[in-house]
Amino acid sequence: MGLLSLGAVSTNIANAQPKNESETKLKKKIGLDSGWDVIVIGGGPSGCTAAISAACEGARTLLIEANGRLGGLGTAGMVPTWSPFSDGERVIYRGLAEKVFNASKVGVSHVKMNDLNWVPIDPERLTLVYDRMVTETGVKVLFFSRICQVEMDSNDRVDAVVVANKNGLRQTETFTHISLDGKSRDDDKTSIHAIISDANGDMLFLYS
Repeated sequence: MGLLSLGAVSTNIANAQPKNESETKLKKKIGLDSGWDVIVIGGGPSGCTAAISAACEGARTLLIEANGRLGGLGTAGMVPTWSPFSDGERVIYRGLAEKVFNASKVGVSHVKMNDLNWVPIDPERLTLVYDRMVTETGVKVLFFSRICQVEMDSNDRVDAVVVANKNGLRQTETFTHISLDGKSRDDDKTSIHAIISDANGDMLFLYS
């Protein structure tokens, strides 16, 4: 079982100030899950393809998504069209991106298979495409789950992440962490789209 030190708990409840205001540090035992080679945080297009790629290479992969569906803004965000997939002469995105793109066009009556630019998105069909591709490769998905804490070792390297969902808190350890949530970091306010760290917690790749 992992041991998580929860943050300071304020004693200020309903404006009731105690005479000797203090902070209390709670310690609670939580489950420890160390059965993953790769943990991907964020189930948007980049997160899904990162998870699929890892699983195809034989990695035991966990995909953590805060919402209830995969696909990010193209599904849950109702973005109406794909960005152009060509430069006017040839396809400029290949690999899994092209595979997802082509699969999402199948069965959409007003879209031709050779359409490449500003192709309308059917969010329900695109959700099914991501669901099928992710599950077929053996990726495990945690929906409605958030990373509430990152555990660091004495060298400030990523050691584990703590996941919060309806089952409570659970600490997960892995060789590789991939964060694709697009959130801003508090330290320098830059938008970080992808951070990949290895088993030692060292950064392997950063895209901003």
